[in-house]
Amino acid sequence: MAAAASLALASLAPQAVADEARTKAQALFDEGVQAMNEKAYDRACRKLEEVVKLQPGKVGAMMQLAQCYEESGKLASASSRYRAAADAAAPSDERGSKARAKVEALAARVPKLTIVVAAANRAARGFTVTRGGRDVGTAEWDTAVPVDPGKYEILASAPGKKPWSLTVEVAAGDAKTRIEVPSLSDAEAASPASPQPAAAELPAQETPAQGWSTQKTAGVVLMGAGVVGVSPAAPWEPRRTASTARSRRSVRRMWIVASAHPRWPATTRRAGPSWGRSSAPACCSGRGS
Repeated sequence: MAAAASLALASLAPQAVADEARTKAQALFDEGVQAMNEKAYDRACRKLEEVVKLQPGKVGAMMQLAQCYEESGKLASASSRYRAAADAAAPSDERGSKARAKVEALAARVPKLTIVVAAANRAARGFTVTRGGRDVGTAEWDTAVPVDPGKYEILASAPGKKPWSLTVEVAAGDAKTRIEVPSLSDAEAASPASPQPAAAELPAQETPAQGWSTQKTAGVVLMGAGVVGVSPAAPWEPRRTASTARSRRSVRRMWIVASAHPRWPATTRRAGPSWGRSSAPACCSGRGS
């Protein structure tokens, strides 16, 4: 009993899927027809294309889609769909006769485009041609192919070659549009990168370990000079004490060592410290004056 129930359910499952697809297709078909009545052909054709996918082989859906293409000006697409409907219709189905009549009526209006490929391109490795973004197979080369009226970009390319492109516009009834794709030229090799200029060599900088700067030496000397007391009466004359004498001798030795450095100013080197020397005139230096 359980096995029979399972078999019944299994047989009903595909039927349920088919019913769901049929219901969806009918809704899309009705929306597509309504869009055609509103002249919204792009939307209408998209919905009818989906109907044909959901219900393959249905002559009515194919005929409606072909009519949508025809009214929107896509004559090549319309002719192709009418031909498919004629092939799918049964011999007794009068819709097959109508579809074949449409194909014959559109034959003179459908434009054709011929793309001629140069012999050198045929031997090029990886050579491809596209028409409006769609690949053009070798079987379509040098052949008048039905296309919908409009503008198309023809693009040819191959590895190591410069791509070639051309935009062409075909009109209804034009069956003589012919495009010749020339031999592709070699792509220019990438130029080598220009050498970078060598960095200019900077003179070696003297590190602190190699010598003292003039400012640093002077700072040491002045720091030493600060040890010497200064008389309020004579700001630059050191006090004449024992400690002052020792400090003066110490500073004198530091001055001699510092002035021996090559960066020490020559004038200062010659002059040296003037402590202990009176800057007053000789007539005024004695105690008895």
